[in-house]
Amino acid sequence: MTEKSNVPQKKKLNAHQPQKPKVSHESIKALENFHFTIDPGHGGKDPGAVIKDTQEKDLTLATAEVVAEHLREVGATVTLTRSRDEFIELENRAAISNQHQSDAFISIHFDSFERTEASGVTTHFSKKGESLTLAQNIHSSLKEHVPLDNRGMKRSNYLVLRKNNQPAVLLELGFMTNPSDWKKIQTKEFQNEVADAILEGLAKFVFEKKSP
Repeated sequence: MTEKSNVPQKKKLNAHQPQKPKVSHESIKALENFHFTIDPGHGGKDPGAVIKDTQEKDLTLATAEVVAEHLREVGATVTLTRSRDEFIELENRAAISNQHQSDAFISIHFDSFERTEASGVTTHFSKKGESLTLAQNIHSSLKEHVPLDNRGMKRSNYLVLRKNNQPAVLLELGFMTNPSDWKKIQTKEFQNEVADAILEGLAKFVFEKKSP
């Protein structure tokens, strides 16, 4: 993505644990009737990272569409900030979330760096409170369901997060410049793993909000 520095974190990456069974949609009915905004990063004149013939904007949209499909299957309402290859200003992405008073906003991205050894998943949040809780729940689920290294959580000042009045996170779902990450993130299997992780994280987040 273009709004941030892609300098890898220096802490030691945690190895991914063996993958657990897929999330049961029957077990996350808590998401029914909640409204989520999913933001496929980049688009239009902004391709994001480009590796060979693949542009980040296409990967983010494909992944976001799978996440949206899974959420709708369990009765949630989903708004995509873009549903085709078009450029949407960052301010407008946050505004869409605010206008809908989304229960959560999730921006989908993939990472890149000049050194190919950089690898793994990062969850970014801007504000404490509900956004931090959202980040903790989603990142915990990503560690369980997504077969990539864990780069941890990071407090970041991205515009789509800081201008968002709703609980909001930005996910970096692997490095397009890492051969191992790259092989995985292009697959439908990976997109389903991401969707399962996000559903489970959102279910935990919603449950915590409901709890006294």
